[in-house]
Amino acid sequence: MLQILFMKFIKTISLLITSFLLCITAQAELLDRIVAVVNDDIILQSEYETELRVVIARLQATQQQLPSRAQVAKQVLEQLIVKKIQTQRARNAGLRIPDEMINQALATIAQRNGTSLSQLPAALAADGVDYATFREEIRQEITIQQLTQRELSGNIRVSDAEVERLISQGNADQEYLIKHILLTLDEDAPEELREKKFNLINTLKQRIADGENFSKLAIAYSNGAKSLEGGNLGWRNLAQVPSIFSDMIRSLEVNQVSDVIRSPSGFHLIMIEDTRGNELPEQIIEQYKVRHILISDSDLGTDEENKEKLLKLKQDIESGTDFSELARLHSQDPGSATKGGELGWSVTDVYDPSFAGVIKTTPIGEVSEPFRSQFGWHILEVQDKREKDMAEDLLRNRARNALREQKFEEESLLWMQRLRDEAYVEYRL
Repeated sequence: MLQILFMKFIKTISLLITSFLLCITAQAELLDRIVAVVNDDIILQSEYETELRVVIARLQATQQQLPSRAQVAKQVLEQLIVKKIQTQRARNAGLRIPDEMINQALATIAQRNGTSLSQLPAALAADGVDYATFREEIRQEITIQQLTQRELSGNIRVSDAEVERLISQGNADQEYLIKHILLTLDEDAPEELREKKFNLINTLKQRIADGENFSKLAIAYSNGAKSLEGGNLGWRNLAQVPSIFSDMIRSLEVNQVSDVIRSPSGFHLIMIEDTRGNELPEQIIEQYKVRHILISDSDLGTDEENKEKLLKLKQDIESGTDFSELARLHSQDPGSATKGGELGWSVTDVYDPSFAGVIKTTPIGEVSEPFRSQFGWHILEVQDKREKDMAEDLLRNRARNALREQKFEEESLLWMQRLRDEAYVEYRL
């Protein structure tokens, strides 16, 4: 009951706001009418038609088959509504994108197109694009990205067990070019709507089997984030797709369409357009096992006194005194002193440049002369040196990142559906 009253209240407020806007812009509305009311905001005909032209031009440039203009228009309006809801949420959360971040993004875009930030307005104008409008679109995109990260990233967790399980499945180097159709459906949707969506997804599967173009149908019907890109998810390995797709993908041949897949977000179809290997190259690096003694700059001694102290310790070590014992007694590095000065295996890049230089020039098993770094005076011993193939570590990092992306994408889709379901939307088109 409270929810119904709340929705009526929202609708009343929205209608009042819309009426006010109509009154103060009556003359402008002759040329630019409202096509949708989204909570306390509106989408104008000019905004909608501009986006529609851009999307159609982009799709035509890909030379793929397109559905009717009306079907594309419906998808464009829906995406504008979702963007409007997200930007409203960002505004209510106080999320503001500084101009410096916008300028950096625009500079990157300019560089990729072989021009500079100062030349970008003229380059856009030559293509019929207004710079101010383009800048605001970039601001909106970054705002939505920041909002999504803020709302979802804290909920994403990847365990070591998940990483190991993924690696143990094999095919980590195999990538798939995937296309996707999604018909969104809440888990508590009424049976009539559930049956309608299920019948539609099966009809689409049959139309594809009969020869219709997958991308064309994705543009026309899919509710997925990539619907206006023909459902193209790009090249992905198994860790980068929702877990419910993994087993299905392994069983599909190229250009074969999956059976209908049910998930919390709705009904899915996927198709593998191509496959390729993505073998990890060898990642051979040099590692050094090092221990040291530090007399830090916080010590009361002068540079010369600290250097002399380390020379004495070096002589004691060469006379047979245990390095570890002297490090525990004299080193002022809190991280390694209790370990006998041990720094473990590492690459030289992680150290201060002067420290790294001494590591490279000190023979294994010998103690260096006293030297200075930004932290103070040291002596060090290179205990051992080895070459290690880091491909396995790279594989683990890749698997962990892919699992994070997979979980983030799943959460993002459900989050956007919740926002859309909770919003007040009135179509005027």
